[in-house]
Amino acid sequence: MRILIADDDAYARSYFVRAFQEFGCACFGATDGHHALSASEPGQFDLALCDVRMPGPGPWDLPALLRARDPALRLVATTAGLDADLRARLLAAGWQAVLAKPVPLDVLREFAVPARGSTMSMHAGEDRPSAPPGIELADSTALLDDAAALVALGTQDTLRAMRGLSLAELDRASADLSPGSGLDPGALRECLHRLEATCAICGLSGLGAAVRHLQSASGDEQPQARLEVLATVHATRAAVAAWWATAPLGDPPS
Repeated sequence: MRILIADDDAYARSYFVRAFQEFGCACFGATDGHHALSASEPGQFDLALCDVRMPGPGPWDLPALLRARDPALRLVATTAGLDADLRARLLAAGWQAVLAKPVPLDVLREFAVPARGSTMSMHAGEDRPSAPPGIELADSTALLDDAAALVALGTQDTLRAMRGLSLAELDRASADLSPGSGLDPGALRECLHRLEATCAICGLSGLGAAVRHLQSASGDEQPQARLEVLATVHATRAAVAAWWATAPLGDPPS
């Protein structure tokens, strides 16, 4: 299987590439919709897995544009915060399946095989699988939920690798959310969208709750909620680094 993975979030893109490579697929990572279109040629890929919130052609136009280049290409959309209405509209726009981030490995594995002649419509947030057999789940803390992360990622080694990558995303969020960063409302929404996906994949439960609180906060509540997210980013980074020290896979990112 040859898979085109389009996501402007480098962390999410790395997760999908790593997962499909473990399933024996060849992967190409695209950073936005324009990059995905330029990479897609007839017969080049079997499947395109695309985030619906990235620069370039939007989720309502991208399916037709991709199919114009390769009518046989299977199209799968991914997004955080998926609800029934958005899922229905994305399917109507031409996506053959819609997956809610974080997408568990067991769900991705279903797409790592050739099409069976039927259209798949799946919401990865429904009927989440239990932890894989043979995985020993660590006790959850207020900041790190190993059980949830292992459900999403499948193996301890993958969890270590992805939490290592999350350190860079946490550093980026710290800079973006710091007072005086000049982040406009649109950039703040994108920052929180990336952070929410990272939290869901890696089991950063305390930070995920703080992010959701800021996303739903009213205007008067937002400054304090933003400071709470920033403080939780710092605490979470320290917790992830400490977790790494007890179960290292290698040298974590600095």
